[in-house]
Amino acid sequence: MSPPDTLQTQLEEQLSRVARLRFRQDETLLPEQLLALAQLHGLAEQHTEAKKAYAEAQPLLRKRGLISEQAEAILGEAVATLHEGDAKEALLLLNDALVIYREAKDVVGEGGCHAAAAEICRGLGDDEAARDGFLAALEHFRKGHAHGREARVLMDLGDLEMAAARYAEARAYFEEALPIAEEHLDAAQVAQCALLLGEAAGLEGDHVRARAALERALPHYAQHGPAPLHARAAWDLGLSLYYLGALDAAEASLRIAQTRYHEAGHADEVTRCEQAIAQVHKKRGGAGPSA
Repeated sequence: MSPPDTLQTQLEEQLSRVARLRFRQDETLLPEQLLALAQLHGLAEQHTEAKKAYAEAQPLLRKRGLISEQAEAILGEAVATLHEGDAKEALLLLNDALVIYREAKDVVGEGGCHAAAAEICRGLGDDEAARDGFLAALEHFRKGHAHGREARVLMDLGDLEMAAARYAEARAYFEEALPIAEEHLDAAQVAQCALLLGEAAGLEGDHVRARAALERALPHYAQHGPAPLHARAAWDLGLSLYYLGALDAAEASLRIAQTRYHEAGHADEVTRCEQAIAQVHKKRGGAGPSA
């Protein structure tokens, strides 16, 4: 996939900037500009080029005493390596970055390494190692007062509990994350956390709590999308409303889900919505929606 025009322009300008610094052998500005170049390559999904720029930047950053930035470059190289399909090498690089962040007494950087390693372990199917990594990341983000990242890791831990069908534990993580996301005015994170909280509570059978959470998530997705997440929130809310006996509201929410799934081309989910709406009619006694 080719990068957008604005990103391509930034990339070309940064390549020229780095080329001039290399020609002048200017090691004062070159390491940070290489780091910026690598990040642009990453945004453009040019992972091999990103990896090369990160690797070139590392010794120069170290020479200038920019230890946290050197660790950042190794972390970036690990992400690029992961995108190239080598998870084991990426984990080794993350460990190298972790050691250097520790040397720099950068607890937030250490937390980022733990979180990245946890995501890799989860992708490899090792949920226990992933849980340990996310818990270590949580501890470091709390020490460093990185509250936005703390909320993200709490949600990751909740996801792991959901996958293990430990819904009460998942709900507790989501409930802890939600006020942190609210405090930092991250509307997308608030909506995602409310959606996950609603799903966990619904799976516990606590539909009052589920309804309250899902009614917070739904307006965000209605306005900003994407359609599948709007549909998912409406579907989950429709189910909770059904179990609470609010049949008209349940049908209305399920019809929103049906429409949005149709727009997204999810035919199986459309059929599932139709079946749920039929069940609402059956429970109502076939009378159809009340006035």
